[in-house]
Amino acid sequence: MPVTNIHVHEVLRVLEPIWMEKTETGNRLRGRIEKILPSSANLSRPDPVHVERLSIGVTGGIQPDRLKSLLLKSDDDGSLARFLPIFPDLAPIRRPSRIVDDGFIEHAPNRLLSLQMITDDRDVTRPWLVHFPEETRDLLVDFRAQARVAEGESEGLLHSFLGKTPGFVVRLSLLLTYMDWSVSPEIEPHEGLPDNFRRAAYYIENYAIPMAR
Repeated sequence: MPVTNIHVHEVLRVLEPIWMEKTETGNRLRGRIEKILPSSANLSRPDPVHVERLSIGVTGGIQPDRLKSLLLKSDDDGSLARFLPIFPDLAPIRRPSRIVDDGFIEHAPNRLLSLQMITDDRDVTRPWLVHFPEETRDLLVDFRAQARVAEGESEGLLHSFLGKTPGFVVRLSLLLTYMDWSVSPEIEPHEGLPDNFRRAAYYIENYAIPMAR
């Protein structure tokens, strides 16, 4: 392939597998490629792609030592602060006391998948906007104030994580609201309930923050 035909996509295809496993090695290799290839190579970034309401959920397991090498030794760019660390205790070894209800397992996700977009007065299709009632708003203000104090008493990666906790609580309270709804006969919720906000805040304060520390 002529050098002038080398595009950024070809370079990314080579680098991405290395970045996933060995970030530092991938960065060094990228630097060498940039030095070797002449300016005639087509390494400019493609036009950006705009995706409305982009939401990506990442879940999985990883060994703590591996997590430390991948994230804790990197620059504080805000990426690590967007993860919620969970270190569950081992489940006790015992015989199951209940039989799995296949109907229940199918019903809950199917109900979530049945959620529909709406068309607003400007003829724009969008998701429902779930509003917080006054009580939930007051709870959010109180939590933000507590988070601000905790931020002032911390530094480094923990400081970044604590700054994200109000957003965590808001999103978790919404998740709890719709998880409850998915297994109930109630109509679709359009408000963020105070009880679910308290549940989310309790989890962040009593589990997520101690785990992050």
